[in-house]
Amino acid sequence: MLQRAASWPTANNGGRVPYCMEKYRKDGYRQDCSGYVSITAKTGERKSHLAYEQRGGFGTDHRPLGYGLEPDSEYRAVRLKNVTR
Repeated sequence: MLQRAASWPTANNGGRVPYCMEKYRKDGYRQDCSGYVSITAKTGERKSHLAYEQRGGFGTDHRPLGYGLEPDSEYRAVRLKNVTR
């Protein structure tokens, strides 16, 4: 497992794998954190997963959810500062 993880930083013809949620490597793994985890754990790449979700105005359901964000998503990641254990 560690060897597969260590192969990622030079897996792009000796260079870093460019981060992209839409592109896939030649071996079928996505070029993002999901692809990195999948190749490390040697799992197949999946486009979605089944999840229990609590949604306002709807309640709880069990449905497939896609990985990654849609290109027009309004979500913006925030990196917290001064977080302590």
